[in-house]
Amino acid sequence: MNRLIEAGMNFGIDKRFVINNMILTAKGENLMPKRLPKDEVAIHEGIHTALGKTKKATIIPSGNALGTTEPDGRPDPIAAVGPHAVLGPRGTSHDLNIVWAMGYNPDSLIGPARIAAAAKKDEINAIAVGLEDEGTLNASDIQRVIFEYKTPKFETATVSIEDQNGDKQEIRRVEVRDNIVMLPNIWYDVVSETDKPLIH
Repeated sequence: MNRLIEAGMNFGIDKRFVINNMILTAKGENLMPKRLPKDEVAIHEGIHTALGKTKKATIIPSGNALGTTEPDGRPDPIAAVGPHAVLGPRGTSHDLNIVWAMGYNPDSLIGPARIAAAAKKDEINAIAVGLEDEGTLNASDIQRVIFEYKTPKFETATVSIEDQNGDKQEIRRVEVRDNIVMLPNIWYDVVSETDKPLIH
């Protein structure tokens, strides 16, 4: 007997979905490209944040600052000199004064800051994109935007369908939104009555 899987039913990438005694699984096909930050202030604050321990970062102007990063504890000299090492001297005089006040020569930290920033490129981009979108990030927001940025996101998926007899079929290029697979209208041969959908 033919049964219809209705449009609008959906499930996540790498999850099992059981309906009508069929097991559906999906593997992502086309990765969406990661968005790169464009705002220089967001990148600047993203570097401070990724290289140090941070309570809060913002790109909302305050006083003479276009953005600020509030360290969690004593400022890290590598985090303080990071934007100067990566982006150059524009807008970094205050940061360099902090490094001098901490007893360090900023020039001696340029190389280590570049190495640290290169190792944390994804985190810097994630935080900067988060700042572009939200304006201000606290410590938990920072962890969230890094996790979301690093989680692969797919445009399409291959859906595998296995019936109760073990017969398998694949459907390619199924639409994915926020890593949720959007099932199209498809007819399948199913022996049993319709079961309530279960997610495993």
